[in-house]
Amino acid sequence: MINDRNLTSHTYNEETAKLIYERIKNKYIKLFLELEIKLAGELKL
Repeated sequence: MINDRNLTSHTYNEETAKLIYERIKNKYIKLFLELEIKLAGELKL
C-alpha cells in the first residue's frame, strides 16, 4: 500500500494509475473497513 501511495504521488502514467485504482477498489478498501470495525470496537471499551 505504501508503494502504491508513493507511485500515485508522482505518476503521470495512466496505466499505473488504473492498476493502483483497481488495487484500492479490490483490496485496500476491505482493509480500511476492517480497521474501522476494529477501532470502533476498541473505542467502546
